Amino acid sequence: MTGTEKEITIEFGTLFTVRGDLGPDKVAVVLDIGGEGDDFFFAPTREVSGKRVIFAETGIATIGPGYIQETVGQLSLEQVISAIEENDELPHLSDTLKQFVINSMIENSKKGTKTITIST
Repeated sequence: MTGTEKEITIEFGTLFTVRGDLGPDKVAVVLDIGGEGDDFFFAPTREVSGKRVIFAETGIATIGPGYIQETVGQLSLEQVISAIEENDELPHLSDTLKQFVINSMIENSKKGTKTITIST
């Protein structure tokens, strides 16, 4: 990578733009800061009818700081849950599985922050 480096702090709900092709607006959300190391779990998002929703076609995956272009916002726990509950692309999830995902998001939101270094 070229350019300079800077430290950023991420937490559950941090919105960031991604280097490379991730979807219509290339914005993703941190869903779990993970454990040791710089990798964390994220999901692509997109704007639908004025609301940010989890972009279910690509699912949840791990990513490292090399893919973060910049942070662009912060979603609350309630906004992340809403992005899951109101997403019409998730009808294949049973109510039980949706509740499991929501419970996981509640636990993930309690993990605090992680400082990582990104290239600018």
